[in-house]
Amino acid sequence: MNFIKKHLLFVSTLSGAILGYIFLHPFARIINAFFHRHPEGYIHLHWHDILGTLVDSFDPIHWPNALSYIILSGLIGYLFGKTINGYKTINEQLEKFSIIGIKASSILHDLNNPLTGIIGYVQLVKSKIDNPQQISYCERIEEEATRISKMIMDIKTLAQGKKKIELSKTLTDLKSLLKNTISKMTLHCEVRIDSKLEKQVLVDKDYFERVFWNLIKNANEALEMTKNPKIEVSITDLDNYVIICISDNGPGIPKKILKNLFKLGHTFGKKDGSGIGLYNCKKIVEAHGGKIWIESKVNKGTKVYIKIPK
Repeated sequence: MNFIKKHLLFVSTLSGAILGYIFLHPFARIINAFFHRHPEGYIHLHWHDILGTLVDSFDPIHWPNALSYIILSGLIGYLFGKTINGYKTINEQLEKFSIIGIKASSILHDLNNPLTGIIGYVQLVKSKIDNPQQISYCERIEEEATRISKMIMDIKTLAQGKKKIELSKTLTDLKSLLKNTISKMTLHCEVRIDSKLEKQVLVDKDYFERVFWNLIKNANEALEMTKNPKIEVSITDLDNYVIICISDNGPGIPKKILKNLFKLGHTFGKKDGSGIGLYNCKKIVEAHGGKIWIESKVNKGTKVYIKIPK
């Protein structure tokens, strides 16, 4: 059994070739010999000669004719072995990734705890000093530690795989959340916010902050080479839903790229893009019962829409 597992490709090819010689070649000769058409147009089956033809098929004189069937069946056996090997490899990888995901989720959770401590102590130190430059240093440390914490949470979401994201929803003012997120970022331009939403929305504040962070960051990176860069965010009240639109006047995204942008590993316009950010945004929005999509035209900018229930 171990030999078969180790040499599956060889075994499947050999088995295919043998089956081709034992079954396919004799069967082809039987069809050729016993299904013939008389001048009257009738098809006759001479069953009493089938056994003789079957035995005769293994005569060495017929080996040259059998060779084509042996090669064909061997090729089918080889392809079958390749398919089984590929399936086994994928299964093994999925199993490994599953284990890595479970362990990574636990490690990342533990890693986030000291970061929370660092942020807390920096805030404490900042409250005890009066020097503006030192306060600026503390704020920078706090911002970078917060950014690392967000990155860890992004990877943690990814590590959860297909597991449903557990949300802790609270009534949240989306405009205030957006302003707070933007205040922590270094951007090429000011973000204009237009909100027509008067009521608070039930969302997971931390997760949605990450959605805003990723989308604003993407828009900002797209504007790196754009003259008069603009980022605009509109929040619209629509019956039982809220529509959020984040738009920029950057170079836009080609149509053929758009359909894959929310898939894991797909990115556009970034040298070091991981393809995790938009994938996580989609997972978070969908966990809220909403949907996210992108509309973009080359040289005319990009709009990212989020639709979530109130």
